[in-house]
Amino acid sequence: MPFQSSDALDDQMLLDGSTGFSTGVISATRPDAIPATSMESAINMDYDDFGNIVTRVGSSSLSGNPAIDNWENIVQNWETVSSFYGSNLPTNATVFSGFYFDTAASERLVIAVNDTVTKSLYYGSPTASYALISGASISSSSTYVYFAQLNDKLFYSDGVGVLAYVSSANAYAAVAAGKISRIDVINQGNNLSTVPTITLPAPPSGTTATAEAIVSEGQLVAINIINPGSGYTTAPAVTISPAGGSHAVAYVSLTPPSKPLYLVSHTNRLWCTSGDTANPPDTLYFSDILDGESWDPLGSVRIGGDGDPIKGLYSWFGYRLVVFKERSIWAVDADPTQDPADWSVILISGNIGCSSHRSIAAVGPDVFFLARDGVRSLQQIQAGTQTSIGLALSSPINDLISNINKTKLDLCDGVFWNNRYLLAVPFLSDDPFILGTETESALLTENSVEIALEGALNQNNAILVYHTLASSWLGYWDNWIVNDFIPTSFSNLGPILMFAGDIVSVAAGAGQVWSFNDYFPGTRTDPFASSVYLDGGSGYSSTVITKAYNFNEPIPEKIGYSIQFAFDNPYTTSNTTAAISLAKNMSGTFSALDSALSITNSQKFLKAYNLISQGRWNTLQFKVVTASGRLSLQSTILSGFVDSIRPQQ
Repeated sequence: MPFQSSDALDDQMLLDGSTGFSTGVISATRPDAIPATSMESAINMDYDDFGNIVTRVGSSSLSGNPAIDNWENIVQNWETVSSFYGSNLPTNATVFSGFYFDTAASERLVIAVNDTVTKSLYYGSPTASYALISGASISSSSTYVYFAQLNDKLFYSDGVGVLAYVSSANAYAAVAAGKISRIDVINQGNNLSTVPTITLPAPPSGTTATAEAIVSEGQLVAINIINPGSGYTTAPAVTISPAGGSHAVAYVSLTPPSKPLYLVSHTNRLWCTSGDTANPPDTLYFSDILDGESWDPLGSVRIGGDGDPIKGLYSWFGYRLVVFKERSIWAVDADPTQDPADWSVILISGNIGCSSHRSIAAVGPDVFFLARDGVRSLQQIQAGTQTSIGLALSSPINDLISNINKTKLDLCDGVFWNNRYLLAVPFLSDDPFILGTETESALLTENSVEIALEGALNQNNAILVYHTLASSWLGYWDNWIVNDFIPTSFSNLGPILMFAGDIVSVAAGAGQVWSFNDYFPGTRTDPFASSVYLDGGSGYSSTVITKAYNFNEPIPEKIGYSIQFAFDNPYTTSNTTAAISLAKNMSGTFSALDSALSITNSQKFLKAYNLISQGRWNTLQFKVVTASGRLSLQSTILSGFVDSIRPQQ
């Protein structure tokens, strides 16, 4: 068996390193305590289909024909492209919310746009420019729009104004009180030889309702509403001619709750809470079945009845609506065959709550959400008891969680896409932990007034990434300013994740909506085109910081011999330029080993560096950075010798 030694020192050579990075980022601990298959930091990194750590793919702006047909032309001639998806929007407009609205009539994106003067809704598709939805205004003080589709109507609210909707014909309508919601037949009468005429009086203002009678075997069995009318303040009298002894009573719909928040569709009803401080913050409201315009005054329930505010809603499987409060989690079993008074309200957790409605996302059969102490899993909570604490799912990256601006949690936006939970967050600083050490702002507590001072950002400037198949965190992605993730499935493009917002490294056109490039085909033998690793035609940096290697000898000093890196580059026409640096003794201060390593075409590109000149050290840590392009770090192998322990110094 070979024996590794140094003839000069007569010591056995020791090895340390990482043969892969399958367990992801573990940054909330000492760098030398991280497992060999983990890393301390990763920025803009992802797993490929084979578990290798690799630069994430980029994003593009869809315009004209489907992107698969003209992608190479867009990339190669990016500077000549003047038509962006949504470029007909007002100058300097920003898209801050969006929804994929799919009906039998058409499929489109509906987006909320801030043109610096007013906020309005537009609609469009990747093969056409946007058009204004006339009358669909949004409150100027709103920061987000909540969308929920019920049948062929897209209802929306902004937490400030009234509930409204967009029809399948892309027309705006406000949900207002005063329409006839139903007419109940109290007495069916008899001996009706002809179909009687149903007459409803005119309202004080608005449109007169119309209805028709349904007769069977000489009896009035039902009254169908043809036009519900509008403007009724009280229930009108129903005139039946000839009556034949029949009698009916009409009911008038009332307004939805004022300032509706967290709008969702569940069991063919609309559900929401209210941003009006006059209403108890733990009140949950629901509409009639199949009618988002009809809200009964009795259609509400207080969850817990303790005043703990509702912070989010999610339509789970079965009939269960999960209600996330600030300090607890509940489920409402909204069986549509039961009377609402018979619904059961179940406590799931009495000590864990949710901090952001928009962070809630279904992850397979599970639900992820942002709690006060990080990202949590609903199944993880259910596996314990209602009073168990346990670690948050994001405990390996608690240092990143602590860097989120706690005063802007409503901005956080989560989505589950292609086995990844992506959570856009507003970091307090633009470059948290990039050197492997906590920034001063990251140490701020939730209640610190310093949060509102320096470094606080009013936008999501980073995306935390959890890979569900690997059950590990991939650090964060930057260069994207994500206002809202928008999963889509256009018939001519297939499933594509889009997001409303901007890209830092690109001077974006007005109102950009970007598409995540992971829908392009790529295999081990036929990889993505190198141009896929661009954000809007512009490069972005990617970084890996390894654990701190110490040959599993934490106390004595070491003398290094060499470090070998293994990369791969599948492109014969494109090289990746990487900068490699090292830090001693977990200092976080990196010095250059190689400022411009050119990684050429190879399934395994090896590069080794001599470490004898680095002197004595306790731990060594390495950082690999690319300014643009694809970086794939396969492994690191460190060799060296343990120095003698000095008993007295």
